[in-house]
Formats: sequence, structure tokens, C-alpha cells
Amino acid sequence: MSGLNQAYIQADGYILMRLPGIPALPSSLKFLGRTFHRVDDLHLSLVAVNHLAARLVKHRGIEQAVARGEVLAAATNAINHHAPKLEAYRNEIRLVDHPSEDRHTLIVVARVPQLDQVYAEMSSVLGLSLPAQPAHVTIYANPAGGETVGVRSEAELAERTRPLTRFEAAALGKLIDPYASFRWSMFMTPGPVRNNLILEMHVPGFKAARDFYRQFGFEEIAYDPISGGGVSDLGYLELKREDALGRTQLNFYGDKDSVARHARFNEFPEDTPRGYAVEITIPVDGVARLWEDVGRHLPTEVISQPLVVKRWGKLDFRVVDPYGFYLRFTEPVDWWQDI
Repeated sequence: MSGLNQAYIQADGYILMRLPGIPALPSSLKFLGRTFHRVDDLHLSLVAVNHLAARLVKHRGIEQAVARGEVLAAATNAINHHAPKLEAYRNEIRLVDHPSEDRHTLIVVARVPQLDQVYAEMSSVLGLSLPAQPAHVTIYANPAGGETVGVRSEAELAERTRPLTRFEAAALGKLIDPYASFRWSMFMTPGPVRNNLILEMHVPGFKAARDFYRQFGFEEIAYDPISGGGVSDLGYLELKREDALGRTQLNFYGDKDSVARHARFNEFPEDTPRGYAVEITIPVDGVARLWEDVGRHLPTEVISQPLVVKRWGKLDFRVVDPYGFYLRFTEPVDWWQDI
């Protein structure tokens, strides 16, 4: 067995990944009737060695010391092989209660994609079915200096923890102000965007839409020159963009100036700016790469805001399309899509 890569440590029967502290968080806070104290020595538990050794003892009838050695060897090799790393903090904070002692912690759920591979390899080596333990980081503890409360399985996650309610999460957010620390907020990644909203925009010409949106990864999926009406002289264009976050679909109606005579929009002058007081927000995977690809090619008048980190810790850039619609391309933001 080779030693652990220096990114990981073995301590108190666990293999851990050390993480940088979050000094911008308050050193203590009163929450849910208790005083919680910030955990400065942040870590993420990867493998509960003693816990798994006990399972191996029961499964194979071997000595605890032997089982512990086998688990430690399998875990060390698997971790060195797959190199798990923190990809993101999820927007999910949970309250943890010790089952028999007056100890409580606040944990934030984390995303460590390689952990499933680590446990698959360990399962094969040890001859046990070992689901990955829930990835999480303890950020506050009660009482001060108290030990963290172990959450080593999905069963313990269900038994010992509960998610904060929306109102509790909002109250905690006011206390910790995650936006005050870029190190904290940059890793906050909400759940997946399950968006089936389709926008339809009325425009006098489709060529500009095709050319403009192609730059941002949109492709044409349908074009109907008579918009399905049989006698209509107005067209219908559908564009989509797909990535790891999902699909965004923009539909365009018109392709002629006469689109301005629509039953609703004919109330306004034809030169009324399109999209006034509306912001179209498009979450994308890899917003920095997208900006790098297209930003340098865009005319100055199209760029409303270049790529920046906003005060909520997320990258976005804003542009105006040929018709005046205002678009924000952004990393996923907490829109309560986990609720």
C-alpha cells in the first residue's frame, strides 16, 4: 500500500480532504435557539475507516485490526487512483443532531463526483457493496470545540439530519451573509435547472436572430414560413441551446414588419423598443468559456456588461440582441429550484 496523496489525511478513523477555511463567516451566531461556533479546520470526510471495518468484520468474521488494515489499504489506493476533489458546495444546509448527546452541527452538502468511483473500487476489492457516503462539510458546531457529528451513510443522513426550511435558510443567510466571501459563494452551486419555459419573441426578421444566437451555441431546430396557419404570411423559427445544465429554447414569430400588427402589440408604436424592462436569463454550463469564445467578437454596442463576478458570487455577462432584447448568460444561481 502506498501512502495517501498529500491532499488527504488520516485522522480519528477517517480519511479526510482538508479544505480552506471561510474567515468571512461570523465566528459565532445564534440560530434555532442555540449558539453555533464556526469550524475553522474545515474538512470533508471521504471514508469512515472504522465504520467500514466493522462491516467487514461482520461480513467475513475477521479481526478488527485486520479488517481496518484492509479497508485503509483499499481506501488509500482508490483515493489516490481517482483523486476526489470538491467540485462545489450545494445550496443545501442541514441541521445535524447527535443521536444521544447534546451536540449539533450545521453542514453544507457538497458535490464530489469522484466519490462514487472511489467506493465502487473499494466495493470490488473488499467484496462488499459500499455506497458512497454523503459528501458534506461541517461549517458550524454547538458546543464550541465539540466533535462533529458523523454522517457516514444515507441512513444516518436521514436519521440525524434535516434540511433547513426555506424560512430557516433565509434567516441563516442573513446571519452568515455568504456574499461577503467570494471563497464561499463561488462554490455554492444550486441544484439542476429543470426549465421547460419556452420564450416566444415577435421580430421583423429572422436572419439577424439566426446569426446572433448562433454565436452563443443556439441551433435551428425548426422553421415554418407560414407558422402553421396555412394562410399566414408570417413565419416561425425555433432555436435551442443544450449543455450539461439542460435546454434553453427561444422561438421567434414574424419575419416581416407586419408582425407589429399583432392583436396585442398593435397597441404600441412600431418603433417601441423590444424587451423594455425585461431581462432574459439563460443559465449555461461554462459561462467563462462561452464569454471567451464570443466576447472578443461582439461589437461594443452589443455588450451591456462583460463577464464579471457579481456580488452574489456568480459569473455572468449581459448582451443586447439585434432587436433590443436584454440577455444575461450566467452560472446557475439559487432560484430555489431545490424546493
